[in-house]
Amino acid sequence: MSIIGLGFIGAAALIFVYCSVWIFATPFLPAQNPIQKFFLPISVLTIGPHILLLVALLGVAAFLVKSNADKKKKN
Repeated sequence: MSIIGLGFIGAAALIFVYCSVWIFATPFLPAQNPIQKFFLPISVLTIGPHILLLVALLGVAAFLVKSNADKKKKN
């Protein structure tokens, strides 16, 4: 496996652990707990993935439009 692949897997694992703790642990901690400083407000939890999904869908759509335009140029 390449170093880049291991980096992606490591980053995904860290993000998974961070989000899991954010979702499952922080609602049960008091607001004054110092651990709460490491996590964003819970509203970001719902808005962030929606924005990322929108950006990903726009990227896929742009790729499809570009590839279809290239096909039409060849023909």
